Amino acid sequence: MIKQTLITIGRLKLYHEYSGDGDGFARVGHPDEKTVFGSMQSQIWSAIEGAIQGVELIAEGLVSNEYAAKTLQKLRESCDDESYETLTAKLN
Repeated sequence: MIKQTLITIGRLKLYHEYSGDGDGFARVGHPDEKTVFGSMQSQIWSAIEGAIQGVELIAEGLVSNEYAAKTLQKLRESCDDESYETLTAKLN
């Protein structure tokens, strides 16, 4: 199985630079920045939003152990190493 890395550290940094505002990024993002996402900008942006939300729920203890394990496994599969470490840093 080939790993499809949706969330890279470069994409995560751009997400944070635009404070998660996908519409703002689409309107005023520099063409060089947009190439980081390619044609899957909205799907990747949504994946980052979901990842951040999932980690926040885990960090606050609002989910079951099973949900936490599944969420972290999904993150591991969709992130490069650096973005995974960045996203899960508050869990350590």
